[in-house]
Amino acid sequence: MTDRMAEPPPTAVVNQDRQGTVVALTGQLTINEADTRRTELAASLSSSAELMLDVGGLDDVDIAGLQLLIALRRSGERAGKLVALTARAEGALLAALTAAGFCDPGEGGPGSDGRPSGPDGFWDGRT
Repeated sequence: MTDRMAEPPPTAVVNQDRQGTVVALTGQLTINEADTRRTELAASLSSSAELMLDVGGLDDVDIAGLQLLIALRRSGERAGKLVALTARAEGALLAALTAAGFCDPGEGGPGSDGRPSGPDGFWDGRT
């Protein structure tokens, strides 16, 4: 029997150079992992001018996970660093954004195509 409170998988640094880091997040990004993930992501941000997040491998995201991503982005802005997603929000992240009200699947208005809305396009990924 597995313990659901086990350590989250480590944040995997996929690529790192002097200018930026690509980090692949897998598994869960929920309140249970938030503290560990915050520490890992803050370390990645502090060592890079640019932090790209590959969130395609996330299986579960809750509001604490969304808060962590938003806080990380704001920390990057304050430090003059870019924090962005490698692609548009999909899967578990898109489901969490929808549940939290970031997406409006109704007719008309921002996010009416079911995509996350926001003035800066953070959830749309880097193009």
